[in-house]
Amino acid sequence: MAKAIFKAHNLVRGFTKIPSGSSVNMAIHDGDTISVTADGDFSIRFLGVDTPEVSFQYPQIENDPNAGKWLSTLRFKEYLADPFKAEYIDSEDYKTKLGPGLVEHLQNKLGLQSAENHRDLAMSAQRKLEEIVKTDYDDRVSQGKEFRFFLAFAYEIMDRYGRFLCYLDRDNTPQEREELRLTYNERMLQEGYAAPYIIWPNTDPFIQQQSIIDSVPDINSFQQVIGKSKRLKNARGYVKEARDASKGIFNSSNPLLLLPFELRYLARRSSPDRYVLDLSLDRPKLKLPIMYHEIQNIEDRLFVPQEYVPLFINRGYEIES
Repeated sequence: MAKAIFKAHNLVRGFTKIPSGSSVNMAIHDGDTISVTADGDFSIRFLGVDTPEVSFQYPQIENDPNAGKWLSTLRFKEYLADPFKAEYIDSEDYKTKLGPGLVEHLQNKLGLQSAENHRDLAMSAQRKLEEIVKTDYDDRVSQGKEFRFFLAFAYEIMDRYGRFLCYLDRDNTPQEREELRLTYNERMLQEGYAAPYIIWPNTDPFIQQQSIIDSVPDINSFQQVIGKSKRLKNARGYVKEARDASKGIFNSSNPLLLLPFELRYLARRSSPDRYVLDLSLDRPKLKLPIMYHEIQNIEDRLFVPQEYVPLFINRGYEIES
């Protein structure tokens, strides 16, 4: 089915329609409000997590017949073995853009097994999510009830591709909510099938949202403000526990783990574009996007989009050079 919201020419577009069984007069509430239903599917992008890519657009490499095609990441074997080799005419410029520290970090993770490992982990994550949702779906059917999803949004409702940004779970009864079930996002982290990808200001959809300016913690109260989010604290703990137990993406049989967002920017032959703060520090500095790897534990990385950096500087943060 076609997507109800999509990206075209770097702009987000979409389609809706008058709800079934409704007339034009019934759908129009007043002079600037219409009740509609989606004409197509919506996509949901899980907040706070990042799983290996099943498929992605092959890099735009000159004279490569696969350039620009959407392929299984398994087909990236040769490229991910060495994306900086001399036969790619832009390699020196690309390495300069990433910087020697990031290039070294990536080269320690790349090799002939990288694409296969990434694909295997991607399929494992997909199967795990299918299992979780199918169990909930079958449970509702056995109860004679309708299955539907519950969405919890943070500050930003949609990403740049028109996908909903949220925590996702089944629609639980009041009693089930009292049992403090983990959302699908959190369960994927707990089981080690997902890497954390915490991007400000979408850190916790279960805390009342302030204005974008007021939500930036002062540098002197960084840990105090971050500590208010039990969900964020728990999510980071799940990742540490999964790593200590060598679960999923931390399994020792996958020593060349390439993080999903690393594969994405390598495939685009671009560079990281979000600054990063160390969640483990009391007074962290804003690290440049290409310095994210200097924060060793991936659950301690808080990514800050460039457009929000001035707000942090106004709150006393400095950019680490």
